[in-house]
Amino acid sequence: MSGINLRKLILSLGGSGFFPQFPGTFGSLVSLIILWGLSRLIPSETIERAAFLGILFLFFFLLSLHFLSKKDKHEDHDASWIVIDEFLGMIISTVPFFFGNFSWWWWGTAFVLFRIFDMAKPFGIGAIDRKKTAISILLDDIVAGIYVLICLAFLSWIF
Repeated sequence: MSGINLRKLILSLGGSGFFPQFPGTFGSLVSLIILWGLSRLIPSETIERAAFLGILFLFFFLLSLHFLSKKDKHEDHDASWIVIDEFLGMIISTVPFFFGNFSWWWWGTAFVLFRIFDMAKPFGIGAIDRKKTAISILLDDIVAGIYVLICLAFLSWIF
């Protein structure tokens, strides 16, 4: 009987990265659902939400960086089952939704924009991704999340 591999559990976002088709998209969807649920559960005070998001992001960023630095020499640099980076990018993408009453349209738009930026890797994201380091695995999705925030700001200005 094999025990739970905490490294794979965290890096695969609870196993969602092992979804047989489109693990990055599935991991992003699982992230969206988790974050939507958390936005409904945590206290509504602004400072508490900001602290919660900051701690959540920092905790998973540092833990992921630690686990990614302990990569097996036979493991792919950015194996498809590693989707914790999608979770970090989705945290960034959904930050505004923790501070206002946003419909599912906005959540869905953030998800679609994030997937577009994550897959297409425009505006420097591809250069980060090609670095092949533990931190680059996380940073390309964090930058994609920042681009989503910019797009959402523009869309909220229009609508």
